[in-house]
Amino acid sequence: MRGGSRGASSRSASGVVGPLLLVLAVALATFIRALGNGFVWDDKVILSKQLSAFPTLAQVFFPPANIPQYSPFYYRPMVVLTYLVDGTLGGGSPLPFHATPILLHALAACLALLLFLRLLGPNATAAATVGALAFAVHPAHTEVAAWMAGRGDAIATVGVLVALLAWGRWLETPGWGWLAAGAGGLDADHAARGLQPRERRGDARDQPAAADRHDHRVERRHVVGELEPDAGQLDQPDELEPVDGAGGELFRALASASQNSGHYREAVDAWRRARVLDPGDLDAGRQLAFLLATCPDASLRDGAEALALAQPITLARPDDIAALDALAAAQAELGRFDAAVATIRRALEAAERQDKAALAPSLRQRAATYAGRRPYRPAR
Repeated sequence: MRGGSRGASSRSASGVVGPLLLVLAVALATFIRALGNGFVWDDKVILSKQLSAFPTLAQVFFPPANIPQYSPFYYRPMVVLTYLVDGTLGGGSPLPFHATPILLHALAACLALLLFLRLLGPNATAAATVGALAFAVHPAHTEVAAWMAGRGDAIATVGVLVALLAWGRWLETPGWGWLAAGAGGLDADHAARGLQPRERRGDARDQPAAADRHDHRVERRHVVGELEPDAGQLDQPDELEPVDGAGGELFRALASASQNSGHYREAVDAWRRARVLDPGDLDAGRQLAFLLATCPDASLRDGAEALALAQPITLARPDDIAALDALAAAQAELGRFDAAVATIRRALEAAERQDKAALAPSLRQRAATYAGRRPYRPAR
């Protein structure tokens, strides 16, 4: 009987090899072009400012304090460990930093196939393979596989899938080995996603991690309201407490994304969250003021709040071009067109003093709008 069982098991395993190789090849082929990418967005912060704070393995699991742009709520030792391995293998080359998330995604797709086979049964190989292929090529995984800093989700997914597969085997043949494999998978998931013991996190509420911030595509431009796109949906901002800037950059990115995609209510909420999480962030105040003064959605415009946000910044920083721009927009929204013209001229003069001639055309356009007794509205 045992020989027959082993034979059946061998035939079953051999029948999985083909689908596994197919899923592996498709997953790798889908994202192989990312190997030619360089370092972007958060990558440069991680490489130049953060990894040097982890000279020993012990510090990977017990991070030192005051790591630049690395919140104490951001605890991902598995992610940091893979960064260090990539840096050692590649000597600073981007190639291993991109190869690792691609390989992790391909591994997750293969594990997904094994899980689907276990759930659907040995006679559903075609359906399980289609499901795993959909997982391998789904565009929702682009950031995870193609971006160096997206690997945390891939590591967590691999950990969860290993734990589920080990649990399924334990149900069939209980043993400490399967329990250990399942526990190891869950530990990998926790270490990738930043779950920490309560004593490490303190009593503060869970906050978005500063180093997990997706501050990509956001340029701090001198004329407000001109940010590049991203994507995001937000809840109400009144649940948050300031935690030394933790998470503020995430919400700045989400705000600019929502604003540029026409989701103005979400953008207002995100700028407010950013200000709550980082009260010293002048950029969020300027952006929020400009949006409240110029928003195409009339139900969101609030000239008085915009004025209250922009005016203190211009008093403290009289040559802050973006703050003057926002203040002028707020004044125009309130019908104070003469004051708006005077303020936007101050912004133009500041741009000239700071050799920022590129800003002059848009500022002059706004000046003409205010001189014509009209508030500014950006093109939709």
